[in-house]
Amino acid sequence: SITGIKAGGSIPVALCLVMAQKTFTAGGGEPVLVPGYGHLSATKAREIFVGNPEDPLDTWVRRLYTDPLSGELVAMESKGRKFAGNLKRFITIRDQYCRTPYCNGRIEHLDHVVQVRKGGKTTAVNASGRCASCNATKEAPDWEEHPVPGVRHSIGITTPSQHGYTSTAPPLPGMVRQKDSRQVEVPPGSLPEYA
Repeated sequence: SITGIKAGGSIPVALCLVMAQKTFTAGGGEPVLVPGYGHLSATKAREIFVGNPEDPLDTWVRRLYTDPLSGELVAMESKGRKFAGNLKRFITIRDQYCRTPYCNGRIEHLDHVVQVRKGGKTTAVNASGRCASCNATKEAPDWEEHPVPGVRHSIGITTPSQHGYTSTAPPLPGMVRQKDSRQVEVPPGSLPEYA
């Protein structure tokens, strides 16, 4: 054989089908994108996804989330527990430094905001970049965290002393600057101005 695989053996193939959730789960009719190829009908894409019932496919699904108005990719989900690949890059770029308020250390770990053992998923919304020390501190009894909806990724944190904090991802280039809840108010003139 040319491939070196025994006849009759299955050859693993990755095929990316980008489709709306309604097309995938509810029989919707919106065409499906095959990156680098073009569009397929929703029916044909579902046939490819399901495969032959007598020889079922080992199928793996990664959900990507888009802004419903702009269509821009905003997040993705992983079935694994570890933040890896593009999801890892996405979180590291978004967070820039440790997300524990007042730390600002170098990101050494990617952490689940709500731990996996508490039902937390491996998603961009449920992720935060942490230094090693803060990642360990988060496991202290009565330390609670949860994602907070908003314009930028935010985490609500309650410490064992019942103090509450909100950590908001730092703004990226091109964003309109808003007051960041992790910043400390500094009286005017106490720090040098930078152009």
